[in-house]
Amino acid sequence: MNPLDKKRIQIAFKFFINKLGILGEPITLKYKMLEGDNAEVFITRSPDGKYKSFVVNVNEKDDISLDVKITAVAHELAHVQQLTTGRLDIQKKMWDGKVIDQSNYWHLPWENDARMQSRDLWVEFNRYTRNKNDKV
Repeated sequence: MNPLDKKRIQIAFKFFINKLGILGEPITLKYKMLEGDNAEVFITRSPDGKYKSFVVNVNEKDDISLDVKITAVAHELAHVQQLTTGRLDIQKKMWDGKVIDQSNYWHLPWENDARMQSRDLWVEFNRYTRNKNDKV
């Protein structure tokens, strides 16, 4: 991945963290080759079950567009927000306090929410960078 793309992803990463209100969370951005995903979030928990840290891995493959990578980062950060606010409890398979049937991935409420948020964040980020004349 070229350095300009990495810089733009880093700018988007910081922008999304701010917009999602997860500034105080220990979140790291990394780049690696992923199979089948444009990005992923790796979660570490402390012994008491609380979230200790989050690592968002972005796929380094060159055949994935920058816009897709940026949208994928927004998607994964939306999941971080869901987890830290308690809307999503992965261990209990709960969303907003209700146990959810997970048989259809595309209809999971946290995935629908993350898709909507990532789309909206991507649009807002592009508007922001145009307004700031960001040439990165």
